[in-house]
Amino acid sequence: MTFWGKHGKGNSEAFAEQYTALVKAVAPAIHGADPEAYVMAGSVSNYWGPSYEWTEYCFQKGILESGIQAWSVHPYGVKTPEEFAIGHKRTRALLKQYGAAEMPILNTERGFAVKELPNNEGWSGGSKERAREFQAWHFVRQFMIDQLHDVRLTVWYEWGPNPQYDAFALVDDDGKPHPSGRAATVMMQQLDGYRFDRRLRTARALDYAILFTNAEGARKLVVWTAPPAGAAPDAVEELALTIAVGTSDAFVVTNLFGESKTINAEDGRLALNLGGAPQYVTVPANATLGEWTTPDAEQANQSSRQDLKVFANADGWTFNENTGKGAFTVDRDADGRAIGIVRYDFTQSKPQPHPYVLASTTVQIPESARELRLEVRSAIEQPLTFRLIDSTGQTHQARAKTDGSNQWQTVNITLKRRMEHWGGANDGKIHFPITQLALSVPRPGDDATEGRVEYAAVTAITSDAGN
Repeated sequence: MTFWGKHGKGNSEAFAEQYTALVKAVAPAIHGADPEAYVMAGSVSNYWGPSYEWTEYCFQKGILESGIQAWSVHPYGVKTPEEFAIGHKRTRALLKQYGAAEMPILNTERGFAVKELPNNEGWSGGSKERAREFQAWHFVRQFMIDQLHDVRLTVWYEWGPNPQYDAFALVDDDGKPHPSGRAATVMMQQLDGYRFDRRLRTARALDYAILFTNAEGARKLVVWTAPPAGAAPDAVEELALTIAVGTSDAFVVTNLFGESKTINAEDGRLALNLGGAPQYVTVPANATLGEWTTPDAEQANQSSRQDLKVFANADGWTFNENTGKGAFTVDRDADGRAIGIVRYDFTQSKPQPHPYVLASTTVQIPESARELRLEVRSAIEQPLTFRLIDSTGQTHQARAKTDGSNQWQTVNITLKRRMEHWGGANDGKIHFPITQLALSVPRPGDDATEGRVEYAAVTAITSDAGN
């Protein structure tokens, strides 16, 4: 709507028709004038449902046969770099579907703002006092996630201050680097001459250990942990992590801003403390890289799982239309599992900042529970929120997002960290037992006003298996 507003909707098929015609004319002309030119197209300005539809319109109309050599994306619309994974996978799947599986994806614009802007673009939330620090985290993590998903180019928005607002810049008016600029320099110094190798398996999906190697066989790890999808940067759960390394040698660990320390491995294991700030670990030549564990993962081996059986029947559920229409029902999936289904319809909704519908039920989740786990699926990319009401009436809210694949995804809600909260004690601490669970479904976008989300296997993970 900002750049091509003639049709009223920025992701319209008519826009795709005109844009594809433009590219079909321009790409051959550029190559005719300069055969060595590298031509990309797309610059898809968000990772959300309508952007994938528009991308597919362009592919259907032949833009991939125009002579372009890459597809460009601007992955806004999510709060964390780790959430790029959904859009990168969706875009890669579309390229494959339309016969261009090998075409590179390029991230030609994305920045993370240090303050809220009128359109909220690029703002991740969290403590405003730490916004510059979070931006430095995100510079490195954006590049890492792009590398992990074979995105060949990462362009940070932006270098210097914008005259309208200073929210994304790596340097100030005098060229002095902000924390993000310093983090950029350290990342390039640390990884100079290195290439992405692979992501090492960790006990939790939110923990990242990315391995880089150089031509001489030297190795470096980039490690960090991320908050849940849709959460603010300071919702990250800091934790200890150990890796089997098969040696007692010293490892050099360098932080985001270039400060290094030496950590000795003990009994063949290296212990690290992970947070939202990436760290660089120089791996000794004789070290092996084996199993990663965390205290939570070790505890999980001794944990018990309590199926809350919330979808046994619909009698205990209340559906709140709030700012939309819809219903809550229970059913069975293809494997015979009990599932809950939230249907929504926002076609008649009055303008609201955050339209949503909500289904809730009573539960009894004891203090021994450390995590709530469930499965979700939807046919389109869908933001979700989960509300837990404790014994004081305080509401704790966690966020997640489905990838639109219509395949079951696991959502983990850690109960030992602070979440968004209000009401009751209003102190951010869960006062057990948790007495109510609410499944909130926000409107996914202006062009996606009707749909459904399915839920299954709501389970409390406790640590009292020996009792």
